[in-house]
Amino acid sequence: MNIQLNTKQTELLSLLSKKYGFEYKYLLKDSIDVVKYFENIEKLCSVINEEYMMKGINSNWEPNAYGLELNDLLNMVNKLRIDSSKHL
Repeated sequence: MNIQLNTKQTELLSLLSKKYGFEYKYLLKDSIDVVKYFENIEKLCSVINEEYMMKGINSNWEPNAYGLELNDLLNMVNKLRIDSSKHL
């Protein structure tokens, strides 16, 4: 099972993997192989959430543009995590 990513999401995941030292071997050109990646989804969610809390909100706790991108990505990954767990 793969999820399709847009260019911005692919770039964001690549950036996060480098920034947080996260091995991202199942990132394909424009998708994630979720079956192979499933064991790392929890860590990926944690990394996205940490980045959101550090740089994705403004001083009044509202999401900035970067935070909205992270939120969309986190929603996609969480949906896949839930869908994938139904098939285990």
